Amino acid sequence: MTSGGNSSTPPPAMRTVARALVLLEHLASARRPLGISELARATGIPKTTVHRLVAVLVAHGMARAGRRGVRGWIRTARIDRREPITLV
Repeated sequence: MTSGGNSSTPPPAMRTVARALVLLEHLASARRPLGISELARATGIPKTTVHRLVAVLVAHGMARAGRRGVRGWIRTARIDRREPITLV
């Protein structure tokens, strides 16, 4: 946020998370693997940012990358075994 008061521009970390979620939504709804350029065009996210975010998603098991492109891959079994989070 800026020091000038209320700003509609989210902090960079929040923007990064939002972009990653947009990519996951596109990957989840795709019927086939998607390329980096294709994801960038579809989401309006810069290609270099898509590449970086996809690498993070793959590293954390949220997507799989192959020769034909990227697929969404959420490890639901791992998520289901986690303890509930209490927000205060």
